[in-house]
Amino acid sequence: MDEIADYNRRAWDAQVAAGNQWTVPVSAEEVARARKGEVSVVLTPHEPGPAAWLGDLRGKRVLGLASGGGQQMPLFAAAGAQVTVLDNSPAQLERDAQVAAREGLTLRTELGDMRDLSRFADGSFDLVFHPCSNTFVPDVNPVWREAARVLVPGGELLSGLVNPIVFMVPVEPPKQGPIPLLHGIPHDEARDLPPEQVAALVEKHDEIVKARVIAARDGEMDTMTVQIEANAGDEVTFGKSVIEVLKLKGRIEVVTPGALPKDGLVIEDQRSYD
Repeated sequence: MDEIADYNRRAWDAQVAAGNQWTVPVSAEEVARARKGEVSVVLTPHEPGPAAWLGDLRGKRVLGLASGGGQQMPLFAAAGAQVTVLDNSPAQLERDAQVAAREGLTLRTELGDMRDLSRFADGSFDLVFHPCSNTFVPDVNPVWREAARVLVPGGELLSGLVNPIVFMVPVEPPKQGPIPLLHGIPHDEARDLPPEQVAALVEKHDEIVKARVIAARDGEMDTMTVQIEANAGDEVTFGKSVIEVLKLKGRIEVVTPGALPKDGLVIEDQRSYD
């Protein structure tokens, strides 16, 4: 498991413990309506998708892709679908199992990464239902490729996508007045470090001589290494402090003063998407 999947697993398990709205299982009343064919599920946070998108679910082989939480897949099962739900969070999958046990439903839970569906043969599903969870991977292309592979020819992928403007504004925007724009689109931490974070780092670590951010690719993932020229002393403690200040998920590499190239680059982007 890579560090992003590990982080997301721990984060969503914690969200289940905290009672996040996307971890609260459906009610018995919702399941009862689904048994009658009345299935109302959301792909995006606010509006249920049209019922016509789902069609007749009876006997349909459905994969809930990164769709744990006991909210959508139990309703599909109640409507007669053959349901498999794959999610990276054990606690989210437990929500689905809880609803299935409570309501006498049959569904299969699979712990795994949405980018890797190798456990499923080609053409295993008629429908892949995939909410906005694609936000939690650095590159969505493997998700699309795997979804296409496990679908039968002519199968359907229903996916929710987050409007990019969400990433331009604060997580909790002000309720009144103008909403500040924090980032451009696309936003990449490797290129777009907030000036206040850089200032905070310089203030805390005046031993830093020069820094260089290297953005690269490791398989299907973007990676980031921050190389810092400094007489750092305890490099482990120094690295942890830098990560804490910059709020980055990359790797810190301390080099001796004078080791970085004198080419004027602050960002070195080694990524290729060919």
